[in-house]
Amino acid sequence: IFEMGYVYGSQFSEIPLVLYITNPLRQIDKIPVTLHLFDKHKNELGECMGDFCDITQIIVKNYAFDEVGKYKIQLLNTFSHEYLPNVNFIAVNIKVVENK
Repeated sequence: IFEMGYVYGSQFSEIPLVLYITNPLRQIDKIPVTLHLFDKHKNELGECMGDFCDITQIIVKNYAFDEVGKYKIQLLNTFSHEYLPNVNFIAVNIKVVENK
């Protein structure tokens, strides 16, 4: 789950990212992701209070952590500009649900 806090009225409608997951055997999965800030009607998808917005988006579902051990999670911003303005924070939260 990707979370981001940003300033209301972003000039960008989406942010391209790449998620890298390295398993204990050092095999790497590269998963392209697009964070959408607006819907098709140009409405903010984040929850906004005043000038500040928070957005939460599931970026990967049903990923199989098949190997026992430590995994490394990296998120790369592939944004094509020099920097991404007006971002207050970002976070990646992992929710693991065991199949029984």
